[in-house]
Amino acid sequence: MLQSLMVPGCHVEGLRRESCSLVVLSARRRRDGARCPDCSNLSEVIHGYYRRRPADLPSCGRRVRLDLRLRRYVCRNETCRRRTCAERLPMLIAPRSRRTRRLAQAQTQVGVALGGEAGSRLAHQLGMPTSGDTLLRLIRAAPVAAAAAPTIIGVDDWALKKRTRYGTIVVDLERRRPIDLLLDRDAETLAAWLQARPGISFVTRDRSAEYRRAITAGAPSATQAADRWHLLCNARQMTERWAAGAYARLRSLPVTTVIDSTVTGRTKAFVRTRSAGVVAADSRARRKARYDDVRRRA
Repeated sequence: MLQSLMVPGCHVEGLRRESCSLVVLSARRRRDGARCPDCSNLSEVIHGYYRRRPADLPSCGRRVRLDLRLRRYVCRNETCRRRTCAERLPMLIAPRSRRTRRLAQAQTQVGVALGGEAGSRLAHQLGMPTSGDTLLRLIRAAPVAAAAAPTIIGVDDWALKKRTRYGTIVVDLERRRPIDLLLDRDAETLAAWLQARPGISFVTRDRSAEYRRAITAGAPSATQAADRWHLLCNARQMTERWAAGAYARLRSLPVTTVIDSTVTGRTKAFVRTRSAGVVAADSRARRKARYDDVRRRA
């Protein structure tokens, strides 16, 4: 039964429950001997024993902690500065880590999905408690997957210092994420960036002649188009310009005499029918019940 508990590279020797929410697995390394991390010399001469107690993935809603009994070996290489070397479990736990690799991966996924504090609250409910700061550290330490080469991009300027210095931002439109920041908006800089990435087939931009020249030089086979934001912005600017001109023409019209007319209107709301009042009361009761339920669960 104990062997069904998968602990990579280890032989499970025992299982005990320390509390109603904590289970401890006792295990040891399967193989004898260890290689020195400095000289890679294999040693089987035992120097002593030590224990590591990392946290592991939860089981049946309970926290799990490993109690690993590991050995320390004597390095027999006389020229090596390291006297002893410890057993390592690269598939299970990283050196000097207090959690297994699989637990760190699960907590990283929770942190990526929810962030620090919210992820910490969920992790406590799932039986792998940790702090929000630890989740953020795990996210920063996680390897970044290599992104595929972009084929459809958008370019626009961004302000390093408003009205003084501008750069160029390049966005992958297929994955909706920025991929590079250029420190200026010169045509030569963007053209060199495009020449280093020949797979780009479609580029959106504003109506700047500088960007048009850069794309033509750096990616002559790519299709250029004005992006949606700049089209809407240009339409708004033209509408404002037309409205400003129309307002000036309206002000030049002769003043007409305004004829006062007293229009009598209704000053009170219409009285609800009985059926309409019943429907409104039922709707308010349902909303009030949902509100009370949310407050009770908060």
